[in-house]
Amino acid sequence: MKITDLSVLVLFSSALLGCGGATPTTPIWEMSITEDASAIQSLLETGDSLITRFSSNSAGVATSETYNWDGALISEREHSDLGPNAKLIQHSQNDLYSLSLNGNQSDIVTKLSATFEVQWQINTATTSNDDDYRQFAIDINGQYIAISGAREVLAASGTEATEEEFVLLVSATTGEIISDFSIYEYLDVKNIAVTKQGTIHVGTTHNNLEGDVLLSIYKDYETPGYFGLSVNIDMLATMDEDPILTYRREIQGIFNSYIFRFSINNNAQWQNNLGISFLPNGINVTENAINLFGEHYFSGATLINLDAEGNTNWKYHSGNKNGLAKVSLQSLSNGSKQLSFITESISIINEGPYLTRNTTKLNHHIIDANGEATQKITQESYIEKRGLWGTRPEVVQAGIIHSWGGLINEDMKFVLLSDIEGEEQEHETKLALY
Repeated sequence: MKITDLSVLVLFSSALLGCGGATPTTPIWEMSITEDASAIQSLLETGDSLITRFSSNSAGVATSETYNWDGALISEREHSDLGPNAKLIQHSQNDLYSLSLNGNQSDIVTKLSATFEVQWQINTATTSNDDDYRQFAIDINGQYIAISGAREVLAASGTEATEEEFVLLVSATTGEIISDFSIYEYLDVKNIAVTKQGTIHVGTTHNNLEGDVLLSIYKDYETPGYFGLSVNIDMLATMDEDPILTYRREIQGIFNSYIFRFSINNNAQWQNNLGISFLPNGINVTENAINLFGEHYFSGATLINLDAEGNTNWKYHSGNKNGLAKVSLQSLSNGSKQLSFITESISIINEGPYLTRNTTKLNHHIIDANGEATQKITQESYIEKRGLWGTRPEVVQAGIIHSWGGLINEDMKFVLLSDIEGEEQEHETKLALY
């Protein structure tokens, strides 16, 4: 790893709310970081008002660097035994989870402290089942972890191997596997979520039915709840012990989006029609609210805040409508949300083999607890010319089309870690403060 440049571009932030349109937002400072190989990265808040960047590559080389909010490097260290392509998930400032999920190779799940000390580790290379982990979920209080995966087992004949899907319940405190539930052979796992009492809700497809099946695997009972649905589960989360799911249903040839809180005793059950113009991308649940984010056909990236009864508290629309791509949401330490989205504009050109000029912009809006934008950031546009199929695109301007996340401090300064696309120098990342 090599830090190539730290540039202080402005001495103060002049327009917290005015940034985010067509013109890229000018950072207070920015730093260029070059890796020897492509790496999975994370941006972490590890205490003491510092910024920590973590990276891990396919060779299993993992490093972390800590900076202050002026961009000065404070410390740097290497981390071993986390596995290749380790992705860090930060549940709280003191709880980090490293996920090295590598398909047919050994999978490693590690719990780390804020100082990267190993608390416990599960390595499938040391298990007798040769499990292949696929999905990871943790409850809102950080007590239980759910892991879904697949393993090969002998068929009833004892001569042929068949794939069996499973779901594990793991203690987040000790790493002990509490339960190992084999999914019925006629179901395929789509998504998982776990509650603060250790119930795992599993969205599955049925081999012979049009609608999906919701399994509720209870910590203290061998037999799960089995609920056949007439719809397909797109996304799954939990509130208290209830599953929250989104789906789309066709009404007179038009698809409507819905969010549904499913309650076994029906006391808390409700459904909310989100309309035909909104396509959800994900759900973020806190103790008292549900944050649903996605793409609105007319109003761009959208964040809808609901209470526990399904009533809408507020809606936020980015207003960017052109060529919207995937929308993502990140919770920040001050209670705000980071709504990130890509807009793409296309202009027709006639330059040899090239027919269009495509401009991609990555945007970030910081939304407070009242649904108001406190900061809007547009990063440097990536521009390329494209032709017919088989024509290699030509880079016109290097820019940013992917972010690894952001952090905010008490002074409302916001730092972003992003990949630079289109530079001659490969594997270049930018750390920038706004």
